[in-house]
Amino acid sequence: MAGRLVFTTYPDEETASKEAKRLVEQREAACANIFKVRSIYTWKDKIEETDESIVIFKTTSRKASKLMGSISSKHPYDVPELIQVAPSKIGAKYLKWLTESTK
Repeated sequence: MAGRLVFTTYPDEETASKEAKRLVEQREAACANIFKVRSIYTWKDKIEETDESIVIFKTTSRKASKLMGSISSKHPYDVPELIQVAPSKIGAKYLKWLTESTK
Protein backbone atom coordinates (compact mmCIF):
# COMPACT_ATOMS: atom_id res chain seq x y z
CA MET A 1 0.00 0.00 0.00
CA ALA A 2 1.27 3.46 -0.85
CA GLY A 3 0.20 6.96 0.10
CA ARG A 4 -1.32 9.54 -2.21
CA LEU A 5 -1.94 13.29 -2.10
CA VAL A 6 -5.02 14.63 -3.86
CA PHE A 7 -5.28 18.38 -4.47
CA THR A 8 -8.38 20.42 -5.27
CA THR A 9 -9.55 24.01 -4.87
CA TYR A 10 -12.85 25.38 -3.59
CA PRO A 11 -14.37 28.86 -3.87
CA ASP A 12 -14.18 29.49 -0.12
CA GLU A 13 -12.98 28.07 3.18
CA GLU A 14 -16.48 27.11 4.36
CA THR A 15 -17.09 24.86 1.34
CA ALA A 16 -13.58 23.41 1.57
CA SER A 17 -14.00 22.62 5.27
CA LYS A 18 -17.44 21.05 4.79
CA GLU A 19 -16.20 18.79 2.00
CA ALA A 20 -12.98 17.90 3.82
CA LYS A 21 -14.94 16.83 6.90
CA ARG A 22 -17.34 14.78 4.78
CA LEU A 23 -14.55 12.92 3.02
CA VAL A 24 -12.56 12.26 6.20
CA GLU A 25 -15.74 11.03 7.94
CA GLN A 26 -16.33 8.67 4.99
CA ARG A 27 -12.73 7.46 5.50
CA GLU A 28 -11.83 8.23 1.89
CA ALA A 29 -9.07 10.47 3.24
CA ALA A 30 -7.22 10.25 6.52
CA CYS A 31 -6.48 13.96 6.69
CA ALA A 32 -7.11 17.20 4.83
CA ASN A 33 -5.15 20.46 4.99
CA ILE A 34 -6.85 23.68 3.92
CA PHE A 35 -4.99 26.79 2.80
CA LYS A 36 -6.23 30.15 1.57
CA VAL A 37 -4.70 30.98 -1.81
CA ARG A 38 -4.90 33.63 -4.51
CA SER A 39 -5.41 31.99 -7.91
CA ILE A 40 -4.72 33.49 -11.32
CA TYR A 41 -5.90 31.44 -14.28
CA THR A 42 -7.54 31.59 -17.69
CA TRP A 43 -11.25 30.88 -17.96
CA LYS A 44 -13.32 31.37 -21.10
CA ASP A 45 -10.47 33.30 -22.77
CA LYS A 46 -10.09 35.75 -19.90
CA ILE A 47 -7.54 36.07 -17.11
CA GLU A 48 -9.28 35.58 -13.77
CA GLU A 49 -7.95 36.37 -10.31
CA THR A 50 -9.77 35.15 -7.22
CA ASP A 51 -9.37 33.99 -3.64
CA GLU A 52 -9.87 30.26 -3.15
CA SER A 53 -9.13 27.52 -0.65
CA ILE A 54 -6.90 24.65 -1.68
CA VAL A 55 -7.32 21.30 0.03
CA ILE A 56 -4.61 18.66 0.19
CA PHE A 57 -6.15 15.30 1.01
CA LYS A 58 -3.96 12.46 2.32
CA THR A 59 -5.13 8.99 1.35
CA THR A 60 -3.92 5.61 0.14
CA SER A 61 -3.36 4.39 -3.40
CA ARG A 62 -6.34 2.06 -2.87
CA LYS A 63 -8.70 4.95 -1.98
CA ALA A 64 -7.37 7.69 -4.29
CA SER A 65 -9.67 7.02 -7.28
CA LYS A 66 -12.77 6.77 -5.09
CA LEU A 67 -11.77 10.01 -3.34
CA MET A 68 -11.34 11.82 -6.65
CA GLY A 69 -14.77 10.59 -7.79
CA SER A 70 -16.38 11.73 -4.55
CA ILE A 71 -14.76 15.16 -4.82
CA SER A 72 -15.87 15.51 -8.44
CA SER A 73 -19.47 14.43 -7.78
CA LYS A 74 -20.16 17.26 -5.29
CA HIS A 75 -17.71 19.90 -6.49
CA PRO A 76 -19.18 23.36 -7.16
CA TYR A 77 -16.88 24.09 -10.14
CA ASP A 78 -17.65 23.08 -13.73
CA VAL A 79 -14.03 21.97 -14.12
CA PRO A 80 -12.64 21.10 -10.68
CA GLU A 81 -8.90 20.86 -10.17
CA LEU A 82 -8.20 17.21 -9.36
CA ILE A 83 -4.53 16.30 -9.08
CA GLN A 84 -3.20 13.08 -7.60
CA VAL A 85 0.45 12.86 -6.56
CA ALA A 86 2.35 9.76 -5.48
CA PRO A 87 5.06 10.66 -2.96
CA SER A 88 8.41 9.04 -3.67
CA LYS A 89 8.92 8.42 0.05
CA ILE A 90 6.63 8.31 3.05
CA GLY A 91 7.41 7.54 6.68
CA ALA A 92 6.49 4.01 7.79
CA LYS A 93 4.59 5.17 10.88
CA TYR A 94 2.67 7.78 8.89
CA LEU A 95 1.79 5.24 6.17
CA LYS A 96 0.54 2.83 8.83
CA TRP A 97 -1.68 5.57 10.33
CA LEU A 98 -2.87 6.59 6.87
CA THR A 99 -3.84 3.01 6.04
CA GLU A 100 -5.62 2.43 9.34
CA SER A 101 -7.47 5.75 9.08
CA THR A 102 -8.95 4.92 5.68
CA LYS A 103 -10.18 1.40 6.45
